[in-house]
Amino acid sequence: MAAAILEQRPTVSADLVEFWSLVAFGSATAVQKRFGVKPRIQDRLAAASELVDRLHGRAVQAVEIDERPQVPCFILPDGSGIAIK
Repeated sequence: MAAAILEQRPTVSADLVEFWSLVAFGSATAVQKRFGVKPRIQDRLAAASELVDRLHGRAVQAVEIDERPQVPCFILPDGSGIAIK
C-alpha cells in the first residue's frame, strides 16, 4: 500500500511534514489562510506529536525479563540434585 501511495504521490511524506509543521508551529492566521480553520491547541499538540513520532520514532516500551524462572522445588523431577532438608 505504501509503495502504491508513494508511486502516485512521491512527495506525500514531505507534504505531511509541511502540514504538521504549519499546524504545530505556524501562526493561526497562516493555518486559517491555508486550510480555512483556526487550529485549536489540541490540533497543535496532535500535529507536534505526529512530527515527533515520525522524526524520532515512537518510544518503545521496555520490559525487563528475569532469565531465571521461579520453579517450585516440588515439581522438579526426581534425581534433579536438589536436596530438601
